[in-house]
Amino acid sequence: RDFIACRLQALGMEDGVQRHMREIELLHSAVVETRSGNTMDKKQTIDGYNVMCLVNSVVYAIVSFESLGACMDSTQMIIIQLENALKARGLLKVGTAVQRLHLWNIAMDCFSKALQYLKFAALPSTHPDMVRTRACIETAMLHPVRLVVRDSPDRLVLKYGAILKTGTGCPFAVPLELISHPGYGIVPMNPDSDFMASRGLFTFLGIGTSESSMEVKYDGDFITRATDGFVMNVSAGWLSEGVAMAVIPGPNNEQERRKHLKMTNGSRKFLINNDGTVSPTNSPDLVLGISKNPSLYLVDRYSPNRAIFKNVDQIINPANDESSENSNGDGIRLELQSHAPYGIVPITKPVAFGDKLQISFRTLGLGSVEDVLQVIYRNNKIIVRNYDNYLLALHFPGKFAGNGINMVGSTIPNWEERWFFKIWNRIVFKKYTDFAVNDDGTISPLDAPHLALG
Repeated sequence: RDFIACRLQALGMEDGVQRHMREIELLHSAVVETRSGNTMDKKQTIDGYNVMCLVNSVVYAIVSFESLGACMDSTQMIIIQLENALKARGLLKVGTAVQRLHLWNIAMDCFSKALQYLKFAALPSTHPDMVRTRACIETAMLHPVRLVVRDSPDRLVLKYGAILKTGTGCPFAVPLELISHPGYGIVPMNPDSDFMASRGLFTFLGIGTSESSMEVKYDGDFITRATDGFVMNVSAGWLSEGVAMAVIPGPNNEQERRKHLKMTNGSRKFLINNDGTVSPTNSPDLVLGISKNPSLYLVDRYSPNRAIFKNVDQIINPANDESSENSNGDGIRLELQSHAPYGIVPITKPVAFGDKLQISFRTLGLGSVEDVLQVIYRNNKIIVRNYDNYLLALHFPGKFAGNGINMVGSTIPNWEERWFFKIWNRIVFKKYTDFAVNDDGTISPLDAPHLALG
């Protein structure tokens, strides 16, 4: 950190940050080249951690930066405002650089902090730095790639779809830039793969800056990431509208290739359509698209992107008898104080598991308060009264930043009253659906108070 601080003093804020971030990008490139692709080893984790530490050190040096020493009282406020503007520019440099490393959460935090510093600098909303910072925040608001109906206005159209469609006739990798969303492309939502024992390695896909677009090859079936051989996949094989897209380890030989083509409803086979859209081969009525509503995730409890809710006192302390099943009546509206005038809403249609229990879930995000969830809080469960008493739930059982938030239940009438679901809630759903409503207006997983919805 001392070295970084000295470099910022010697080269100036913008040049110093740019030089240091360029070196971190070179280090990151060297780390990526040593990865094996289909495995996750300890060295890979440590290398990624070191890159994160270096980025955090640059951010620390920026926020601690002082361009001038002691000054006269009459000019102190002007000096502070100038330093705040410089810090904002430095954070924009960091945020823009880490987007190329697919560190989207850090990028958003940097841009949000930059906006705060510009406000401290008393710059008008029309100032070029303010306009640029708000534009950067827009680029860092990742919208997950999901399946939509083919004629949806939210469908994605590839800029180089015709080239990719030639399949093995194209000798080079093609970036997944979008003509439907100029300046954007399909990107991995995490720099590294997540891992679950039941699913193996995976990385969800989203929409980010075009220069961060994933480069792929297409062989008529698989859309394969050029850097590591991961292939595009419909999450869990659910070929339904609203399901998220990911990349997972692909086949290493012809025998594995034939096996992969038949797995999970053919969820790894895709068609590049003549109009530049992309469909699952077994569901040509669906194409890749996005939800315009930002999705709800777990974030750091003190992140500037955490969700702070209105009416939290009414959720924690209902006005009528707390022991009554009808306490809170139709529920308290999950409107946001931190992101007014929005609230928490379902942003996808129900996705059913197709079993006898008729379990289904819907992904949650930010939307109009007209459709906001109305909830009650009982026994660590957040129960959605206006959506058949579905439960607020983590997408995955792990408590980690970036885990998505759903609501889960069953299409069976009065499902929550069935004895089986009562047992299920206590044993299986527990690791997904236990939450704490905090006094500061945030909502955290019960055993992970350092995280919150955001």
